[in-house]
Amino acid sequence: MAARGARVLALCCAFTLATAVSVDSSQGTEKLWSQGYTNWVVNQWAQQNQGNVGAIAMTSEGDVGVGKAYGAALNIDANTVFEVGSTTKTFATLAAEILAGQGKLDFEGPISAYLPSSVKMIPDVASITLKQLVSHTSGLERMPSNIQPKDPNDPMADYTADDLYAYLSGLQSIGAKKFLYSNTGFGLLGWITCLVSGKGWEELVKELILDPLAMTDTSVTLSASQKSRLAPPYSNGKPSNLITFTDAFVGAGGMRSTATDMLQYTKAYAALVSVPSEIRKAMDRMDVPIAPDEFAALDGKVDEAFQEYYFRQQTVVWKDGATNGFNCFMSYMPGKRASIILSNTAAVSQSSAVALPAHLIMAGAPTQHQRIQVPVSSLSSFSGAFALPRDATQPGDVYQVQPTYQDSLYVSSQRTQPIEIVPFGLSEFFNSQSGLEAVFDTAKHTLRLTFSGQDHFAEKTSGSFPTEKLYLNVNATLTAELAYFKSRSMRM
Repeated sequence: MAARGARVLALCCAFTLATAVSVDSSQGTEKLWSQGYTNWVVNQWAQQNQGNVGAIAMTSEGDVGVGKAYGAALNIDANTVFEVGSTTKTFATLAAEILAGQGKLDFEGPISAYLPSSVKMIPDVASITLKQLVSHTSGLERMPSNIQPKDPNDPMADYTADDLYAYLSGLQSIGAKKFLYSNTGFGLLGWITCLVSGKGWEELVKELILDPLAMTDTSVTLSASQKSRLAPPYSNGKPSNLITFTDAFVGAGGMRSTATDMLQYTKAYAALVSVPSEIRKAMDRMDVPIAPDEFAALDGKVDEAFQEYYFRQQTVVWKDGATNGFNCFMSYMPGKRASIILSNTAAVSQSSAVALPAHLIMAGAPTQHQRIQVPVSSLSSFSGAFALPRDATQPGDVYQVQPTYQDSLYVSSQRTQPIEIVPFGLSEFFNSQSGLEAVFDTAKHTLRLTFSGQDHFAEKTSGSFPTEKLYLNVNATLTAELAYFKSRSMRM
C-alpha cells in the first residue's frame, strides 16, 4: 500500500529522527551531503524497532547506511536479498510502456482489447484503460473480492488467471475512477503483458528491463545463491514468511532484489545513469502526473506507478512496498539524486515502516540556517491561521502563527504545542531543534511548511483551531538532530 504522509508537525515525533535540511543562502546552492548521515538515520530507526530487524539504505552519492536492532545477528549488506513488494508495480508499468513503444499495447485503449472474448464484463469494467490501471484510477478495489487462499499467510499463491477473469466478470459496479490504490489493477496489468507477449512475466521483465539495466540480482524466483543471502522476514517483531504469486497477480508485488540492484534501477529513473533509448523513452512517459494523490496527503500527484511529493519545492518521485515481512522505499529527484532503503520488517499498522527514514535520507544531511535580525514590527504581517487543503482522508489541519515578544514567531497546530521559529530571511523562518522551516508569501497569503523531508502548503484563512489542543512535547522528543550534530562535532 502507498505510504501515508502525515500532514502535521506530529509526524516529526513518529521516530526520534529530526532533520533540518537547508540551503546555504549565502551561496545559493545546496550544501554537500554529509557522509555518514544515511548510516545515522538507519541506525536511529533500527534501534527503535523490536526483534531481529535490520535495514540497508544507499544513495546515488555513495552514502551507505546499515542498521540493526538490538544487536541482531543479521549479515545485511548491499547484496542481501529482500522482497520489494509494491515497487514491483514500477517494473510492471515499465514493461507495459516498453511494449506500448513497440506498438503492442495502447495505454488509452480498454482492457477488453487484450482479454479473451470469453471474459464478459459490464461496460464500466470493460472500458478501463491501461492508463487508469497504472495510475490507480481504474475504480478496481484494492484486492480482488474472490480470494480464497489455501494458506492465509500466502494469500495470492494459488490465485490464477481464471480467478482474475471470474472476478472481472462478476463485478456489477466499480468505484469512482479517481485515485484509489489498487493491487488488483497492477495484477491485471502484469497479466495483460503476459498475454500480449506470449511470455511468463518474469521472463518478460528479465528480457525488457533486468538484462538491459544489468540488474543481475533481481528476480521473482530465487536462485540458490539468492536464498542463501535472503534476509529473514519479520512482522511486528515476529518471524514471518515469504509471499508468492502466479503470473495472474505477480505484477502487483512479486519481485525480490538487493540494495545494489534497486539503487541502479532508481538511478535509471532519475536519469543519473545511461540506459537504452527504448527504456529511457518508456521511463519518461511514466514520469507524467496523472491525478491528485488524494490519499497519500503529500500535496503531490500520481504518476504511472509512482507518486510525488515536494521537498524545498523540488519534486520527489517515490514508490514504496511492503509484504508480510519486508519494506522497501525507492525515491528520486529527477536529474539530482536517488535513494533506496530496504528492511526485513513489516508492521500491520504501518503501510510503510521505512517511509520517514526514507524521506529524511532523500532530504539529505542536516545543516544550519544563519539567524538574521528583522524588524519586530514586520512580524505582524505573518500572523494568522493557515489551513492545509482538505483531502480524501482528513480535513486540512490549521496552523496558528503568532509573533513573540522578540524577533521571532510561534507556530502551532491542533496537535502540537507552540514552536518558536526564527528568521533566516525576510520571510523565511526555521526551528533548529525540530527541523521545521516556514516560508511565507504575503502577496499570495500562503505558507510553506517543510518538515520530515517534505513540503506542506497552507493558505491563510479566517478560521482557527479549537481551544482544546492535543499537545505533543515536540521539544522533548526531537533530540535526534542535536545528537547528530554533537556526534559529528558540527557547530550548532
